[in-house]
Amino acid sequence: MATSWKNVYGGVDDVAPLVVDVLRRLDSVKPGIHSQATIKNSLAQRLAADYPDNPAELTQEHAQNIVAHIQSQWSKQAGLGSEAKHAKTPDPIMFAPPWLAEFSAEWGRRPGPGDKWDVFHRPNAPEFAGLLVPTANPQELEERTTKLMDYPLGMPLGELKPKKVIGATQGSYERRPDVRAWILREANGRCECCNGEAPFVRIDGSPYLEVHHAVPLADGGPDTVDNAIAVCPNCHRRLHHALDRTEALTEVYRRVHRLVAIRR
Repeated sequence: MATSWKNVYGGVDDVAPLVVDVLRRLDSVKPGIHSQATIKNSLAQRLAADYPDNPAELTQEHAQNIVAHIQSQWSKQAGLGSEAKHAKTPDPIMFAPPWLAEFSAEWGRRPGPGDKWDVFHRPNAPEFAGLLVPTANPQELEERTTKLMDYPLGMPLGELKPKKVIGATQGSYERRPDVRAWILREANGRCECCNGEAPFVRIDGSPYLEVHHAVPLADGGPDTVDNAIAVCPNCHRRLHHALDRTEALTEVYRRVHRLVAIRR
């Protein structure tokens, strides 16, 4: 008899946040609707990375059972029974477990093929999808980044080869707002170069930091979270123009573990 997933990963309160993060990462690739099978496969990949000693077949089985269990519990506790084929996104439920409140706040339910409740979808998917569109316009980038800061983003994939805008000035590339938003949130108001606090607070109340690509986009660097850091304006200029910019960048690579050195 196969080991229950609860004996390996803990109860639903322990694994639900992991499924939430998987959903967010799926949204960063293709926002909107995600089938149970898609979530299961993505969760299995995540579990395989986190628990490499588990047999592959058992990990797949656990992922399937976890998603099915969460779907069942969500439907039951949110009042979406088998007859509720036209139910809308559940309202927040008082005394609900934390994982249910998190799901209810972000995802709704709607029938999949055969009117089965087997899909999750973000109710505001059209707006969310628009915010992920890369742009070379600084104002659009800033606006989309600011709005995305209100979303609980998973780690975005980014762009390995950002598109340069035809006819634009040198260094004008389309950039991913979700990458920028994720980097700024990850920094949590501290420069990832000097470790100092952001020099001031924006009008909207957020700490002011700038996003710097370790390998510039103009030099073939990707617009990804493993090639970008949040820095104060002084460190940003230093990394571009200082005599010791190479040494400073080497120290950044040592300190920020998500960065991956890229050969040019």
